[in-house]
Amino acid sequence: MTRAQPHVSVAMITYNHERFVGEAVASMLEQTYGDFELIIVDDGSTDATGEIVRRFRDPRILYVRQENQGPSQARNTALAMTRGTLVAQMSGDDVAVPTRLERQIACHSAHPKSVVFSHCSFIDDAGRRIESPRIDTRINRPNWTREATLRYLFRQGNCLLAPSAVAARSAFEAVGTYNPVMLQLQDCDMWVRFLLAGYEPVIVQEPLIRYRVRDDGGNLSSPTQEVKVRSDFERRLLLRSFLTIDNARALAAIFPEAAALGYPLEDRLVPFLLAMIGLNVEPRIDALHVFAADLLLHMMQEPATRKMLGETVGFALPDLFRVVGSIDPFDAERMRRRAAGAERTRRRAVALERQLNDLIGSRTWRLARALRDLTSGMRALINRR
Repeated sequence: MTRAQPHVSVAMITYNHERFVGEAVASMLEQTYGDFELIIVDDGSTDATGEIVRRFRDPRILYVRQENQGPSQARNTALAMTRGTLVAQMSGDDVAVPTRLERQIACHSAHPKSVVFSHCSFIDDAGRRIESPRIDTRINRPNWTREATLRYLFRQGNCLLAPSAVAARSAFEAVGTYNPVMLQLQDCDMWVRFLLAGYEPVIVQEPLIRYRVRDDGGNLSSPTQEVKVRSDFERRLLLRSFLTIDNARALAAIFPEAAALGYPLEDRLVPFLLAMIGLNVEPRIDALHVFAADLLLHMMQEPATRKMLGETVGFALPDLFRVVGSIDPFDAERMRRRAAGAERTRRRAVALERQLNDLIGSRTWRLARALRDLTSGMRALINRR
């Protein structure tokens, strides 16, 4: 029997989530909006994830297991199977509140050419509410314009909650699949392409997802040295999407600072202006500066472009040599120290959060002083994160 076409396809990806996937699936099946299918793609889990998913007997569930290929390919597998008018993303270790689909569908109806996200609350492995200031300020924020969001994505990085995304299936088809070579920034890359294609980012201003911050650093974004190096490579690839901007007026709308560079705002200068914007970002971001220098190198290889830049903006080969020579993408010791410091801070913060939760749960009056001392230390640590 052919299944009726649902209005929404929920695309959930999961990998070794045996501790969490049951709660994730149940949270979708308990939605107040029921016209959906739940496509679960297991990216080659080696634990009991598949067994747990198969215990659910809801006809809306379609479970698929593939060899481990990473989250991008898992997302692409799920997208290829969707039949709904809308697609809602979900992860196997997060939890949706019961009104998630209802609220986001209503929001998308009001903003048809958009990709809809939401705020979130943060939970640990045990499902306890925690604070995560480092992520909170980027995710749980007011709505920005499309241009302001693109500027942040270019200068700082991701600021949108990927597992909460909802958009038209036709929109996903229009912007293309997730980049399979990306492990860290595949979601950010997707949203850049959405926004450059004219879709507005709209964030429902309430926590519709309980986002799990893993105790063991199991999130893909955990600040390890390996993640940092991989992210730098992927970000340089992601930034190339901004080269699809071919209009100086559109560029200036995203980057108001372009007008202050002192160069003509002409369409033929857009790649050069983008490179100059990247080079002037402070504080310095290695991947962004390397992208900008690499872009200039490629432009200056062309004799016609070299002549045009020399005549129009006074940028010649000696200027290129100076720019490229000022950038060191291989400062391994600095990168190692930065990653090691971030990892120490994260581990200390996790330990303090656990101790704080234990102390708060105690009714023993003798712990009052220790609680005050620990709270002060934790606040100081969080302020440094």
